[in-house]
Amino acid sequence: MFNVAMVGWGMSARTFHLPLLEANRALTLKAIVTSKTQQCAEQWPNVFCAVSIEQLIANCQIDLAIVATPNHLHFEHVEMLLKAGIHVVVDKPATTNVSELEALFHLAHERERILAVFHNRRWDGDFIGLQAVIDEGLVGRPKVLLSHFDRFRPLPRDRWREHAIKGAGIWFDLGPHLVDQALCLFGRPQAITAQLRALREGALTTDYAHVSLHYPELEVLLRSSPYCSGQNLRFQLEGDAGTWRKYDLDPQEACLAAGHIPDTEIWKNELPAECAFLSSEKGELELPLPKGDYGQFYRSVVSVLAGDAGAKLPVGPQQAMDVATVIDAAVLSSSQGGRYELQWQNWSEYD
Repeated sequence: MFNVAMVGWGMSARTFHLPLLEANRALTLKAIVTSKTQQCAEQWPNVFCAVSIEQLIANCQIDLAIVATPNHLHFEHVEMLLKAGIHVVVDKPATTNVSELEALFHLAHERERILAVFHNRRWDGDFIGLQAVIDEGLVGRPKVLLSHFDRFRPLPRDRWREHAIKGAGIWFDLGPHLVDQALCLFGRPQAITAQLRALREGALTTDYAHVSLHYPELEVLLRSSPYCSGQNLRFQLEGDAGTWRKYDLDPQEACLAAGHIPDTEIWKNELPAECAFLSSEKGELELPLPKGDYGQFYRSVVSVLAGDAGAKLPVGPQQAMDVATVIDAAVLSSSQGGRYELQWQNWSEYD
């Protein structure tokens, strides 16, 4: 059993992390850090509700802390926890720039603590299905991938993610998901061309992203729009032998938001089966997709904490740094108005 603290009690903590913790018997929630301590104590009467990380450290013996605070606070909060000797999972984006993340991995390595970035959408069912399509060569050689995370939210909302602060905006919110999936599929691109814009009237930060990753024989387009209603394209993989399409998002987030705990009978019944479509000269086929499994992230973390033979972090430092490199490069490309050649570094010393 490992004692866990949840640092932050917003949407990400309540929707993703806390239900996944509840489903994992090896992890025991002992504390929550939040400014809303009274409301937290009413909902979690057997959990210590702290108003600060300092209060948490002074009162609780914690093995693992999960940081899901606003993005601009991640560096400060993760640094405090690592210095206190606590292992850390941090929500994406881990930090607001590459240099901050490198400093945190250096600190984690120095203190012999783990630092894992929560790129949970590696375990979307449609993404797992897309990996299988590529591995099995069902579309031949991949030439173009469209990866969309669109929504219909034509009016800005009053929340920190849409305020004019560091690390806010749709690119820092959804971009890490899109980038991490692209890198898992195809590795490091040569260059990037990005348009990050505020299209909605009254928008204070980026709400539209159109980012192209350039590979020698492949183009990957990452897109998020606030003006896309109806059935939304999620993935379209185009190859020299056909095209694979998937619409709408993996259903796990909706089930979690509805209060269903993974690995229960209700979860199994409520998580709908999904399918994709394969088009070729032979016609169109409907292909069933595997069910996603966000719980795999924390099962892998537990294996590393337990010292299991061969256990690896679900998202390694090199992978997390590569994602941060692309996130930073897109901002530069957009501000400079053109193609940006990517400069890659080796951070394997932290793996």
